[in-house]
Amino acid sequence: MNTVSIESLRKHVELREDGTLWWKIARQKRPKGGRAFATKKGPGNKYLGGMFDGVMLLAHRVVWALTHDEWPTGWLDHIDGDTTNNRPDNLRLASPMLSNHNRRFQSTPVKYLGVVFFRGAYVAQIQHNKQHYYLGRFQCAEEAARARDAKAKELYGEDANLNFPENF
Repeated sequence: MNTVSIESLRKHVELREDGTLWWKIARQKRPKGGRAFATKKGPGNKYLGGMFDGVMLLAHRVVWALTHDEWPTGWLDHIDGDTTNNRPDNLRLASPMLSNHNRRFQSTPVKYLGVVFFRGAYVAQIQHNKQHYYLGRFQCAEEAARARDAKAKELYGEDANLNFPENF
């Protein structure tokens, strides 16, 4: 439960259409009109956040509270996977499973979700509800990515995180 009142936030912070937060009133060392909650915080320092009345707040949760007039009770997911894009239409309540599904991994040299290069071929795979789906071996990374997208769409529906969203 959050101890910061949304009314107090509304008094001190302006939410702009692009999801950025700005100070309406000078506070401590912060000037009026300065960017609020703009420091990397949270797990892995990948979320924007900052202090307000002695409480560390993450910017996406502040945006949700100001937009919905209540603090989120569970996980919030950035639909486009960009943890600095806090536009209200890019945030949704999510289960841990959906939020994890929406993550973008950067550790593989293959640029597609659910595709790895293994023993001379591109392997497509996906997980859903703790079930691993092996989708096959492909000569082309793009072909493997399209196979993974088709299965993602089948498993996750409109919440699917796709390599080629324009195809669905």
